[in-house]
Amino acid sequence: MLTGLLLFSLPGYSQGKKTTAPVMLKAGKVITQSMKTGDSHEYQVQLKAGEALKATVAQKGVDVLVTAYGPDGTKLGSFDSPTNVDYMEFVTVVAPQTGRYRLVMTPFNPKGTPGNYEVKLERIMNAAAYAQSQAEDRKRADAVAAYLQTPHPGQSYDEQRAEMLKLDPAALMPTATVPEVEAARWLEGTWTAATKRYATPGSSEVTLPPSTRVVRFDPKQPAMLTTLTVTEAEKGTFQPLMAFEPHSRQWVQVSMEADEAGISWEMLKGRDWANNQLVMEGESAFMGMATHYRHTWAKTDENNVRRLVEERKADGSWLPVAETQFVKQSPTTISAK
Repeated sequence: MLTGLLLFSLPGYSQGKKTTAPVMLKAGKVITQSMKTGDSHEYQVQLKAGEALKATVAQKGVDVLVTAYGPDGTKLGSFDSPTNVDYMEFVTVVAPQTGRYRLVMTPFNPKGTPGNYEVKLERIMNAAAYAQSQAEDRKRADAVAAYLQTPHPGQSYDEQRAEMLKLDPAALMPTATVPEVEAARWLEGTWTAATKRYATPGSSEVTLPPSTRVVRFDPKQPAMLTTLTVTEAEKGTFQPLMAFEPHSRQWVQVSMEADEAGISWEMLKGRDWANNQLVMEGESAFMGMATHYRHTWAKTDENNVRRLVEERKADGSWLPVAETQFVKQSPTTISAK
């Protein structure tokens, strides 16, 4: 069994702040530590290249932010769940090189109330053990996604949250990298869009002038796909197109517009791309008239995508109302606000 040494700080006081004294800890031992405004506690773990550590931080009255650094001082990531001060933080660090890795713990809210936390080095794994651990993590995440993809109108938010944590104790931790987002990187680029609205009993067929749009994943919110028309590039900002929600593993599209004609809104969601298609369903409304729509994105190849918009009729069948053909002009994007 692989083990490691963890160095941590014992509490002391000097001008109102804690001093530190390194202490060695074998994997599996729990250390209870107090934390208040201005504190910064450092823990160190010796890892070999390719090894990975898993640690937990049980918060008891204080929200702890954990930041990991490599042997050369490079920041490897931060860990903080969007929850209250009584949740468990889960930390995973993979070692790209042999050396001493640092876990620095500070209060997430510099003005928050004092509290305690318990830190535990759960285990150090070699590459094979870490791969097995990832498979187990994915299995638990699959169970959470399956649960969330089914509506639970009879359960409150707190009840659903509790159910998620039963299925996966780490369910509320932010996901650093999402495979589904990486697989959709081909959507980034400059696209020309040609839209045709089909004839309906109340209107004739209309072909709209082509437009050129830039599509990219937001640099600060990497699961958010955004878009911007080229004509607005100098003065406009990228607007959300859709986003991948990692816990339920669904793409979500939400929009709202207001003009002299009235207010319109739309909310659609769908599971990940399958067989080169992404199907999203939901409600859309204009001037208070709500209808159920389905958007089917069909990928022909890396440079051609067709979006078919359909409206659900009273008998449950689908009526095509519009389609847009997207052709990629360039794989690169432009800068904007």
